[in-house]
Amino acid sequence: MFHMFQTDPDTYEIESAAQAALSLNPKDPMARVFHFMIGTARWMRDLETLRPGVPEPLDAACASVQVDYFPLMTASIKHELEILVEIGLPRE
Repeated sequence: MFHMFQTDPDTYEIESAAQAALSLNPKDPMARVFHFMIGTARWMRDLETLRPGVPEPLDAACASVQVDYFPLMTASIKHELEILVEIGLPRE
């Protein structure tokens, strides 16, 4: 058993489980959660940079009409990091 808030999560297993769930039913009412899990797992592997595979699943999670607080908050942080990377400021 794994969850997103454990001490040392297996991000590859989290991403794999979420992708498996999406492949079973991409229109699942919980699809927004699976997209969020994929984006978060990818981001957790390297918190210092904005990995190329992070924005797409987070944007998909935010596009859901049932979106909740966490994907929106994470996407806003992602946006701020993109701005910092563009202008070359250190992230402290």
